[in-house]
Amino acid sequence: MKNSPLSKLFSDSYAVIWDMDGILIDSESYHFAAHKQALAEFGVTISEEYYIAHGVSIDVLVFYRKAFKDAGKDLDDALFQKVFYRKLAYYQQQQRDNGIKFIQPAITIVKRLYNNGVLMAIASQVDRDEVVRNLRGTSLLEYFPIIVSGGDFGLKKKPAPDIYLKATELLNIAPSSCVAIEDAVVGAESALAAGIPCLVVPNHFTENQKFPASAIHTTFSEIAAAI
Repeated sequence: MKNSPLSKLFSDSYAVIWDMDGILIDSESYHFAAHKQALAEFGVTISEEYYIAHGVSIDVLVFYRKAFKDAGKDLDDALFQKVFYRKLAYYQQQQRDNGIKFIQPAITIVKRLYNNGVLMAIASQVDRDEVVRNLRGTSLLEYFPIIVSGGDFGLKKKPAPDIYLKATELLNIAPSSCVAIEDAVVGAESALAAGIPCLVVPNHFTENQKFPASAIHTTFSEIAAAI
Protein backbone atom coordinates (compact mmCIF):
# COMPACT_ATOMS: atom_id res chain seq x y z
CA MET A 1 0.00 0.00 0.00
CA LYS A 2 3.02 2.26 -0.52
CA ASN A 3 1.27 4.06 -3.38
CA SER A 4 -1.94 4.72 -1.42
CA PRO A 5 -3.20 8.23 -0.59
CA LEU A 6 -2.24 7.53 3.03
CA SER A 7 1.29 6.63 1.99
CA LYS A 8 1.56 9.85 -0.03
CA LEU A 9 0.40 11.85 2.98
CA PHE A 10 3.22 10.42 5.07
CA SER A 11 5.82 10.78 2.32
CA ASP A 12 4.89 14.46 1.94
CA SER A 13 5.12 15.12 5.69
CA TYR A 14 8.13 15.94 7.83
CA ALA A 15 6.67 15.22 11.27
CA VAL A 16 3.96 13.21 12.99
CA ILE A 17 2.20 14.66 16.01
CA TRP A 18 0.47 12.19 18.31
CA ASP A 19 -2.24 12.52 20.88
CA MET A 20 -1.55 10.29 23.90
CA ASP A 21 -4.65 9.02 25.71
CA GLY A 22 -6.55 6.51 23.60
CA ILE A 23 -3.91 6.52 20.84
CA LEU A 24 -0.61 5.58 22.46
CA ILE A 25 -1.81 4.75 25.96
CA ASP A 26 -4.87 2.55 26.56
CA SER A 27 -6.11 4.71 29.39
CA GLU A 28 -9.78 5.46 28.85
CA SER A 29 -11.01 2.48 30.90
CA TYR A 30 -8.82 3.69 33.77
CA HIS A 31 -10.15 7.24 33.40
CA PHE A 32 -13.75 6.05 33.43
CA ALA A 33 -13.29 3.86 36.49
CA ALA A 34 -11.50 6.67 38.35
CA HIS A 35 -14.16 9.26 37.48
CA LYS A 36 -16.90 6.85 38.50
CA GLN A 37 -15.29 6.09 41.86
CA ALA A 38 -14.51 9.72 42.65
CA LEU A 39 -17.97 10.98 41.69
CA ALA A 40 -19.63 8.24 43.73
CA GLU A 41 -17.93 9.60 46.85
CA PHE A 42 -19.87 12.81 46.29
CA GLY A 43 -23.20 11.13 45.57
CA VAL A 44 -23.06 11.14 41.76
CA THR A 45 -23.47 7.88 39.84
CA ILE A 46 -22.43 7.54 36.20
CA SER A 47 -22.52 4.66 33.72
CA GLU A 48 -20.03 3.92 30.98
CA GLU A 49 -22.61 5.08 28.44
CA TYR A 50 -22.95 8.39 30.29
CA TYR A 51 -19.19 8.85 30.39
CA ILE A 52 -18.87 8.10 26.67
CA ALA A 53 -21.60 10.63 25.87
CA HIS A 54 -20.52 13.44 28.19
CA GLY A 55 -17.04 12.84 29.61
CA VAL A 56 -14.60 11.50 27.04
CA SER A 57 -12.09 14.19 26.00
CA ILE A 58 -14.23 16.88 27.64
CA ASP A 59 -12.76 19.43 30.04
CA VAL A 60 -13.16 17.81 33.44
CA LEU A 61 -14.92 20.78 35.05
CA VAL A 62 -17.44 20.89 32.21
CA PHE A 63 -18.03 17.16 32.65
CA TYR A 64 -18.47 17.45 36.42
CA ARG A 65 -20.88 20.38 36.10
CA LYS A 66 -22.98 18.27 33.75
CA ALA A 67 -22.84 15.19 35.99
CA PHE A 68 -23.71 17.12 39.16
CA LYS A 69 -26.52 19.01 37.43
CA ASP A 70 -28.02 15.81 36.04
CA ALA A 71 -27.82 14.27 39.52
CA GLY A 72 -29.66 17.23 41.02
CA LYS A 73 -26.62 18.34 43.02
CA ASP A 74 -25.41 21.86 43.76
CA LEU A 75 -22.77 23.19 41.38
CA ASP A 76 -19.55 24.20 43.10
CA ASP A 77 -16.26 24.58 41.20
CA ALA A 78 -14.25 24.25 44.41
CA LEU A 79 -15.95 20.92 45.06
CA PHE A 80 -15.28 19.82 41.49
CA GLN A 81 -11.57 20.39 42.10
CA LYS A 82 -11.77 18.03 45.08
CA VAL A 83 -13.51 15.43 42.91
CA PHE A 84 -10.80 15.80 40.29
CA TYR A 85 -7.98 15.25 42.79
CA ARG A 86 -9.74 12.15 44.08
CA LYS A 87 -10.12 10.97 40.50
CA LEU A 88 -6.44 11.57 39.82
CA ALA A 89 -5.48 9.55 42.88
CA TYR A 90 -7.67 6.63 41.79
CA TYR A 91 -6.31 6.81 38.24
CA GLN A 92 -2.71 6.71 39.38
CA GLN A 93 -3.49 3.86 41.77
CA GLN A 94 -4.86 1.82 38.87
CA GLN A 95 -1.65 2.46 36.96
CA ARG A 96 0.42 1.32 39.93
CA ASP A 97 -1.73 -1.77 40.49
CA ASN A 98 -2.28 -2.80 36.87
CA GLY A 99 0.50 -1.09 34.95
CA ILE A 100 0.42 1.58 32.24
CA LYS A 101 -1.12 -0.08 29.21
CA PHE A 102 0.13 0.93 25.79
CA ILE A 103 -1.55 0.32 22.43
CA GLN A 104 0.87 -2.04 20.74
CA PRO A 105 0.00 -1.34 17.06
CA ALA A 106 0.59 2.38 17.67
CA ILE A 107 3.90 1.72 19.43
CA THR A 108 5.09 -0.37 16.48
CA ILE A 109 4.35 2.57 14.18
CA VAL A 110 6.13 5.02 16.49
CA LYS A 111 9.28 2.90 16.45
CA ARG A 112 9.17 2.46 12.68
CA LEU A 113 8.76 6.20 12.10
CA TYR A 114 11.59 6.92 14.54
CA ASN A 115 13.88 4.46 12.77
CA ASN A 116 12.99 6.14 9.48
CA GLY A 117 14.14 9.49 10.86
CA VAL A 118 10.66 11.04 11.13
CA LEU A 119 10.32 13.79 13.73
CA MET A 120 7.58 13.21 16.28
CA ALA A 121 5.83 15.18 19.00
CA ILE A 122 3.08 14.75 21.56
CA ALA A 123 0.11 17.12 21.63
CA SER A 124 -1.99 16.18 24.64
CA GLN A 125 -4.33 18.21 26.79
CA VAL A 126 -3.52 16.33 30.00
CA ASP A 127 -0.90 17.79 32.33
CA ARG A 128 2.77 17.44 31.41
CA ASP A 129 3.54 15.38 34.51
CA GLU A 130 1.00 12.79 33.41
CA VAL A 131 2.31 12.74 29.84
CA VAL A 132 5.89 12.23 30.98
CA ARG A 133 4.89 9.59 33.55
CA ASN A 134 2.98 7.62 30.93
CA LEU A 135 5.70 7.85 28.29
CA ARG A 136 8.47 7.03 30.74
CA GLY A 137 6.43 4.15 32.15
CA THR A 138 6.12 2.59 28.70
CA SER A 139 9.70 3.44 27.58
CA LEU A 140 8.41 5.83 24.91
CA LEU A 141 9.83 9.11 26.16
CA GLU A 142 12.95 8.95 23.96
CA TYR A 143 10.84 8.97 20.78
CA PHE A 144 9.23 12.35 21.48
CA PRO A 145 11.66 15.26 21.83
CA ILE A 146 8.73 17.68 21.69
CA ILE A 147 5.85 17.50 24.18
CA VAL A 148 3.07 20.07 24.37
CA SER A 149 0.48 19.41 27.03
CA GLY A 150 -2.46 20.97 28.83
CA GLY A 151 -1.36 23.90 30.97
CA ASP A 152 1.82 24.56 28.96
CA PHE A 153 2.48 28.13 27.84
CA GLY A 154 -1.04 29.23 28.88
CA LEU A 155 -2.49 27.45 25.84
CA LYS A 156 -6.19 26.84 25.36
CA LYS A 157 -7.18 23.19 25.43
CA LYS A 158 -8.52 21.24 22.46
CA PRO A 159 -10.58 21.80 20.31
CA ALA A 160 -8.74 25.14 20.12
CA PRO A 161 -5.74 24.81 17.76
CA ASP A 162 -3.23 26.21 20.28
CA ILE A 163 -1.62 22.94 21.42
CA TYR A 164 -1.05 21.75 17.86
CA LEU A 165 0.18 25.13 16.68
CA LYS A 166 2.70 25.22 19.52
CA ALA A 167 3.89 21.73 18.60
CA THR A 168 4.51 22.77 14.99
CA GLU A 169 6.27 25.91 16.18
CA LEU A 170 8.62 23.87 18.38
CA LEU A 171 9.17 21.38 15.57
CA ASN A 172 9.87 24.34 13.26
CA ILE A 173 7.70 22.71 10.61
CA ALA A 174 4.67 24.19 8.83
CA PRO A 175 1.36 22.67 9.99
CA SER A 176 0.57 21.50 6.45
CA SER A 177 3.78 19.47 6.46
CA CYS A 178 2.79 17.49 9.56
CA VAL A 179 0.33 14.68 10.24
CA ALA A 180 -1.74 14.42 13.42
CA ILE A 181 -3.03 11.14 14.81
CA GLU A 182 -6.06 11.38 17.09
CA ASP A 183 -8.85 9.25 18.55
CA ALA A 184 -11.44 11.84 19.58
CA VAL A 185 -13.45 14.65 18.00
CA VAL A 186 -11.98 17.48 20.08
CA GLY A 187 -8.47 16.41 19.10
CA ALA A 188 -9.33 16.10 15.43
CA GLU A 189 -10.97 19.53 15.49
CA SER A 190 -7.88 20.98 17.18
CA ALA A 191 -5.47 19.55 14.61
CA LEU A 192 -7.60 20.54 11.64
CA ALA A 193 -8.09 24.07 13.00
CA ALA A 194 -4.29 24.32 13.15
CA GLY A 195 -4.10 23.36 9.47
CA ILE A 196 -2.74 19.86 10.08
CA PRO A 197 -4.07 16.85 8.17
CA CYS A 198 -5.57 14.56 10.80
CA LEU A 199 -5.89 10.79 10.91
CA VAL A 200 -8.44 9.43 13.37
CA VAL A 201 -8.24 5.94 14.85
CA PRO A 202 -11.30 5.71 17.13
CA ASN A 203 -11.50 3.33 20.08
CA HIS A 204 -14.36 1.86 22.10
CA PHE A 205 -14.91 5.15 23.91
CA THR A 206 -14.85 7.38 20.80
CA GLU A 207 -16.09 5.22 17.93
CA ASN A 208 -19.57 6.81 17.89
CA GLN A 209 -18.38 10.40 17.96
CA LYS A 210 -19.17 12.59 14.94
CA PHE A 211 -15.79 13.44 13.46
CA PRO A 212 -15.20 16.35 11.05
CA ALA A 213 -15.69 15.35 7.43
CA SER A 214 -12.12 16.33 6.58
CA ALA A 215 -10.64 13.98 9.19
CA ILE A 216 -9.27 10.77 7.66
CA HIS A 217 -10.67 7.65 9.30
CA THR A 218 -8.15 4.84 9.31
CA THR A 219 -6.69 2.00 11.35
CA PHE A 220 -3.26 1.26 12.74
CA SER A 221 -2.96 -1.59 10.25
CA GLU A 222 -3.56 0.78 7.34
CA ILE A 223 -1.05 3.28 8.74
CA ALA A 224 1.57 0.56 9.21
CA ALA A 225 1.07 -0.56 5.61
CA ALA A 226 1.47 2.99 4.35
CA ILE A 227 4.78 3.94 5.98
